[in-house]
Amino acid sequence: MNRISTLTSQWTAKWDNTESKGSILAFDEIFNAPQQAGIYAWYAVLGLGEMDITCESQTRTALRKQTKKYTPSPLSGEMRGNLGAKWSGELLDQSMDNLSQVLSSREISNEELQQSGNGLNRALSDQDSRRLLISSLEACIPVFLSPLYVGISDNLNRRLSEHIRLFRLASRKEMIDDEYDNQDVCDKNFAFRAVNSGFREDNLKAFILPFDNLESLSKQQIRDVVAATEFLVNRWAKPSLGER
Repeated sequence: MNRISTLTSQWTAKWDNTESKGSILAFDEIFNAPQQAGIYAWYAVLGLGEMDITCESQTRTALRKQTKKYTPSPLSGEMRGNLGAKWSGELLDQSMDNLSQVLSSREISNEELQQSGNGLNRALSDQDSRRLLISSLEACIPVFLSPLYVGISDNLNRRLSEHIRLFRLASRKEMIDDEYDNQDVCDKNFAFRAVNSGFREDNLKAFILPFDNLESLSKQQIRDVVAATEFLVNRWAKPSLGER
């Protein structure tokens, strides 16, 4: 059976007559990140092995867990009425709960998901279809979905290594560094938010674009372009684990 090929580990960005090599790195490959200025994005991958795909229940469980990770953060709202009346609270997205129910069982009670849910269940019930489905999702995630987080640095290697250090620190729940033994700091840090959302090391890959070979621009011009790129990409993509 033919399988969909996954995204290649490199791509090329061109500026006038210069080129820069972008790369896709897993956690244990971050040491290959260049020590140069650039922009990066974290994306989720499914990280499923052959055993997960062979067993339908394991595939369903993995997809259900992945669905939960994509649940949007609650929206904080406030409404005011006459004479000082005020209501405040959080609004929770329930669409992911409905999808999780479809992935949990072949019984679909939600009418809006009935037709598409039936197709999903048929695909999950057949091993060859499951394998193609997972390959398709892995190929689509970094192309069709928003990134989890977008950031910049004047040294991509150093910044991404720090992300990994904090991710592993948060995963072990060892708040040994007073700087990070603070809930407010944890909430603002991508690594801690990723761990709290249920991501593991094999669920994350860093997409990196260094800004190099640009001798015609000054360091300040490069910094400005990198910062402007990150500013626009964040506001266009609205990464789910970006700062609130």
